[in-house]
Amino acid sequence: MSQSPADRPRIAGRSHRDSARSPVDRNGPPGLASASTSATTNDPLAARVDGRTAQGRRTRDLYWSLYAALGRPEDLATKALILAAAELVTLAEVARADLLGGRGDVNQVVRLENLSTRALRRIGVDGPAAKPVGPTLAEYLAQRYGDAPASPDTEDDEDLDAEEQAISEATPCES
Repeated sequence: MSQSPADRPRIAGRSHRDSARSPVDRNGPPGLASASTSATTNDPLAARVDGRTAQGRRTRDLYWSLYAALGRPEDLATKALILAAAELVTLAEVARADLLGGRGDVNQVVRLENLSTRALRRIGVDGPAAKPVGPTLAEYLAQRYGDAPASPDTEDDEDLDAEEQAISEATPCES
């Protein structure tokens, strides 16, 4: 007589759900028994993300990346915001790809991009700071004219002070 799949013993570490979860999430949130919490609380990705699709894998990767970037927060509200942001970024990427493929809607792409940007800002991820593209003005002038840029701490200030003193001594001041 064969056993039903539910009656078979589970092999530890072999479940598709175990592979996507961190050790912290496997047992549910601290202080709550996993049997008394919802499936989404126990595993935020399993209930809403199908890891067999490209979109599901992308959402999962974004979730774990954002989760790590924010210092692995344990509160449920932050985890929910991280999941929502990951889902919105994935949807915006798919909508943009559809538009580039000639079958999308520009308005939908703009709306999803704005929603995903706001969701990322809400959790504190604003993206990398913009880096200057070219050299600074001082670097450009040094390349162009071959001189090191003068800084305010150089001897030029001493020369100006000496020059100002010489001018003040040369011209008598009438009171």
